[in-house]
Amino acid sequence: MLGGGGLGGDGSPPVTSVGGRAASPPSEKLKVALESNISLDFVDTTFEDCMAYLGETLSISISIDETGLEETGFARDTPITLAIENVPVEQAIHMLLERNELGMVCHGDVLEITSAEEAEESFFIQMYDISPLVGAGTAGPIAPEDLTDLLIEGIPESLWIQYDGNGGNLRVVGEVLVVTHNFETQKAVGEFLEQLQKLRKSQQRSFDPEALTLTAYKVSQPIDPNFGPVPEGAAKKDLPTELVSIISTSISPGIWSEEKVQGEPAIWAVPGAVVVRADGAVHAEIRKFLKPFQQELLPMYHGFGGGFGGLGTVPAGGGGPNVQPGGQGFF
Repeated sequence: MLGGGGLGGDGSPPVTSVGGRAASPPSEKLKVALESNISLDFVDTTFEDCMAYLGETLSISISIDETGLEETGFARDTPITLAIENVPVEQAIHMLLERNELGMVCHGDVLEITSAEEAEESFFIQMYDISPLVGAGTAGPIAPEDLTDLLIEGIPESLWIQYDGNGGNLRVVGEVLVVTHNFETQKAVGEFLEQLQKLRKSQQRSFDPEALTLTAYKVSQPIDPNFGPVPEGAAKKDLPTELVSIISTSISPGIWSEEKVQGEPAIWAVPGAVVVRADGAVHAEIRKFLKPFQQELLPMYHGFGGGFGGLGTVPAGGGGPNVQPGGQGFF
């Protein structure tokens, strides 16, 4: 327990006073400290000594913004009583700050204590890799504008200049999300993206590479039978592409590789047919889906300089006794 008489020892707590500075992302050292757990038992301990104890225990630098404290009318020697067991450091600090209208700002290795208003307005830029969400090969890539809308709606307590006229900013550049905001919002963005990626990953269907087979399904009917027959050339040109788009987003949408990587499920269109590399369960779903389109199983050739030839389907790993060399074809 730390009482109201200070730390004792050499009497030099690791707390300094600084003016307001531009914020910056927390260093790895500071992030580790904030994510660790701590137990506290303060009884009428001055706020300054509480901060000194945290800095010494966690081996981090904690600074106090005198101007920020003056704005709130809060004094460094205000007595604090708080007893908690094994909680995250960041949560413990919030418990000390929020009740006194204070906030924290990160400056690399340094954690600054200031007014809550100043903390809310202390922005820094953080970049997030969002390739698992907007890149190829995911469970239906999210459009960048949909992702930013999700973030803004999912973090309603934060202000954004695009929607509120003031506040932070976020935009997608390629497969990177660039966010300009305060520490609390940056942390919320990171947690939101992590949960979203976990959710998307859970939707992806696992597969056994050894169980994959390659099959071409001939298609010759328009998607809507009410349209009636279409010219054979038009059907072969347009229908496979339409079917690939529908299948890849509705049947096991998380497994498809757009790059046709060997050993991974893939689906693509060729003139007059849909080519699928998948396991038996997925093939069964696709056969059922394609039945109205009068599919016909085509013998496949799989190998170098391939074409059609032989009988049956081809294991994803290559040829076999049922494979015969073919002429110029799809592969």
